[in-house]
Amino acid sequence: MKAGMLIVLAVILAPAPVAYGSTAPDNQNLKVVLHVEAHETRTCSKNMPSISDRADFKRVWDTYTDVDVFFVIFSYDSLTGVEFGLRWPQDWGSAFTYHCADLSIGSISDPGDGMSITWQTCQRSDARPRYWPVAWTWLAPVSDGEVEITQHLLKTSNCAFQTSEPESIFNAGLNVDPYEGPPGGGVAVQPMTWGGVKAMFR
Repeated sequence: MKAGMLIVLAVILAPAPVAYGSTAPDNQNLKVVLHVEAHETRTCSKNMPSISDRADFKRVWDTYTDVDVFFVIFSYDSLTGVEFGLRWPQDWGSAFTYHCADLSIGSISDPGDGMSITWQTCQRSDARPRYWPVAWTWLAPVSDGEVEITQHLLKTSNCAFQTSEPESIFNAGLNVDPYEGPPGGGVAVQPMTWGGVKAMFR
């Protein structure tokens, strides 16, 4: 009788496995890097950056050539969406942004713009690259300067539709060492409806 009670007690106390879509905390260590490469024609499955280690990140560019600035996520658990904005020196002109998600609201064309991108299904880290470029922006630098992630837009949503802000942000620069840490300010000029986007995929 005592043995049976011990078995039942052990089953009750054993922690249940955490399933994606539950309310368990997620993406507690998620980080973002802006990675720079020379501009070329790309798709989400062709000519994308090869990043296998943190040492592969290129965050400083030293020539005035057209560049692609990649929004790279790592140390994540699961994703259903990302919301972010970028800013850069005004004299670099306008930009064009591409993404590797199912849906986009907004677009990054001018400094300070933002966008939300979402996936229709849970994107788990064990099925995606360890360092995952989820979007990139084509820029034409004409002076020294920095490309920054705008603070008030940066959010992610995990597969339980919980939003969080990445703990570390690593910006990129042209002929300058970029600032590291939480970026300062910058609000998108385009309206965002992040809550509505999340609700579509519940």
